[in-house]
Amino acid sequence: MIYHTTGHKEMTLLEKIIFLADYIEPNRSFPGVDTVREAAERDLNEAVRLELQKTIAYLVAKQQSVYPKTFEAYNDLVMKNDKKTNEVTE
Repeated sequence: MIYHTTGHKEMTLLEKIIFLADYIEPNRSFPGVDTVREAAERDLNEAVRLELQKTIAYLVAKQQSVYPKTFEAYNDLVMKNDKKTNEVTE
């Protein structure tokens, strides 16, 4: 998978699993990784969204560029979640 470190919108289930597994693998230790690990046990989409959010925030804080497909992946998950939430509340 060529996007296993950046993500992209419309990721398949397998792509999300690989993307997330790379981030939360047991040998990784950095601020926030445990939060993403816990989310992964509850909701794959939420965990992927958290990973993207934390990655984007880290890169922005370091004044590094963010790959456009990473933004697209984040926006895609947020919009899908918003749509799902609106359907439940209507």
